[in-house]
Amino acid sequence: MKENRRWTRVYFSSKDAVAGELWVAEEWIVPARVLNISEGGLAMTLRVGSDFTINQGDRFRMKSLEGPHQVRILTAPAVLEVVWVAVSEGFEHMGLGCSFLYVVPPDKNRLRRFVEGFA
Repeated sequence: MKENRRWTRVYFSSKDAVAGELWVAEEWIVPARVLNISEGGLAMTLRVGSDFTINQGDRFRMKSLEGPHQVRILTAPAVLEVVWVAVSEGFEHMGLGCSFLYVVPPDKNRLRRFVEGFA
């Protein structure tokens, strides 16, 4: 099967400790663990909460994103759009696939270098 992705994608295990924080609503900052990332987007997991819902097409800001050894990838909030959501009843975490709608140019370069370092 041919890979049709536009950008190189790198995958992480839990020991890689790639994580971020999301503003899902003005009053909610939610921690997330990044499963994979590219210049165009990322997949992550976050704890299912009864106080908020996330659906395909929703937009939110990623407040922070750090790689292994606390390397800062984002220095300013990025805007993401939810492309897919995976939720299974009885599980504590949900999966999200998101595309980057806006990343400040210096962070876009930082993200590119981060991905290239793992590819």
